[in-house]
Amino acid sequence: MKAIIYLAIVCFLITSCSNNDEGETSQGDLITFHFFLEILNVNGEIPGNQEVVFSNQMFLENGESYTPEPSYWRELVIDDFFSELADKILFGNANIPSGNESGISYGVSEPGLGNESWDSESYFYIQYTEGVVDTLKVHDIKQVNPSSRNFDFYLNGEPIEMNSIEGGGVAGYLTIVKDIDWSKNED
Repeated sequence: MKAIIYLAIVCFLITSCSNNDEGETSQGDLITFHFFLEILNVNGEIPGNQEVVFSNQMFLENGESYTPEPSYWRELVIDDFFSELADKILFGNANIPSGNESGISYGVSEPGLGNESWDSESYFYIQYTEGVVDTLKVHDIKQVNPSSRNFDFYLNGEPIEMNSIEGGGVAGYLTIVKDIDWSKNED
């Protein structure tokens, strides 16, 4: 599922950045991109705030990744600002106030790398209330000549599409549909 999310983010960034320099500063360094998550179950229901957590910490043991310790998880909450822009219920990082840069950051450029190409991957884990964990991979490819920046998103190894948010700048969202009954978690 995470792979699908990564693919969606990458597709969004490809369409956003490949034909223009909007994602570059005057020094040529690229800005940080953000994504939000639209999370639904097969009945179209959404989880409540803090029922889904994420981590961008990757842990390896014998070459295999494993789920982070609880201290590395961050809560996802409904972001009112971007939900209104997208006309969807979107979840963002609970540690950052709604709006501005409240999405989950990816595609962060290091200062001074404006003239360098790269091909890198970032991983995010998304954990749901029933203990189900998805892996979201963002494949980030930057080329200098010709200038382009492309992102591909993968959720659990499957491509996922990034959706743009009208008026959201470089923010987009990924849609995840899970076979989880969130109604049983209500009080």
